[in-house]
Amino acid sequence: MVITNGELISKEEPTFGELISKEGSPLKEESTSKKSNTFTKRLLNHLNQRKGKNISVATPIKEIQGKLEEVFPDYILVNMDGQHYHIRWEGIVYIS
Repeated sequence: MVITNGELISKEEPTFGELISKEGSPLKEESTSKKSNTFTKRLLNHLNQRKGKNISVATPIKEIQGKLEEVFPDYILVNMDGQHYHIRWEGIVYIS
């Protein structure tokens, strides 16, 4: 809130984490969280349809080719030659 000339003016203060312009007003984000959320849902849906099928998952360390056993909100479970790999989403470069 701001008081000007003895008059109380209500002003929305930016909340923690908001981007502030040079003029001091909050910047509107172009719904990147919405886009990211939609992408994540679509990817989870696509991978759930591929359960039980062979996939290839590239990570920064190596490529893992095996059967997609399970899809979780934070990782996928791939079985390659009897070895289970729990691959976090952050560690995936691409999936084919």
